[in-house]
Amino acid sequence: MTTQGLPERRPKKIDLNLLPPEYLPKKASRLTIGLVIAVIILACIPWPPLVIKLGVDAKNSDLADDLKTLTTQYQQGSSLVNQCNQVQGEIDACHARLASIENDFQSFLNLTYPWSVIMDDVQQTPKGAGGTLGDITQSESTIAINGQFIKEKYVYEYAVLLNETAHFTQVTINSIRKVAGEAGDVYQFDIQAMLKGGSEE
Repeated sequence: MTTQGLPERRPKKIDLNLLPPEYLPKKASRLTIGLVIAVIILACIPWPPLVIKLGVDAKNSDLADDLKTLTTQYQQGSSLVNQCNQVQGEIDACHARLASIENDFQSFLNLTYPWSVIMDDVQQTPKGAGGTLGDITQSESTIAINGQFIKEKYVYEYAVLLNETAHFTQVTINSIRKVAGEAGDVYQFDIQAMLKGGSEE
């Protein structure tokens, strides 16, 4: 206030900056301020846990790929195992069929006899029998013989001779018939005998 009670008027301040423009401090631009703020924010981020998490995620991704590969290999292996089991089953079945064939062949050999020796045994009739042998037939291991002798006793002797050979057993006289012949009576007979086991010569 002046002595007259009037408000004092102060002169306006004049900013006199005598420095050249190149020496004046530059005002920060908005871009610069934004970059400074971004750097501050990035500096505040907990980088170690983030880096660890990124590493774990990468490892998990690799493990997932490995698991997928192993799963595919396991499925392929399981398929191969199933195929091997199927092939092994077929091999076992072939072995079983082969064993059955071998058994059948052995059974066939057991029912095959040395006919040259057997015929020698059949033709050895009792001395003085004066007869002839007729048909000789085979049905599996059974031999049927028919013929005729001049006396009945020769039929029984013949049955005994057959039973004493190495190739016949269970010799049975099925029938004896007295028949009149040109030179006198003859006794016709039917004999059945079982063959013992043997193999073909």
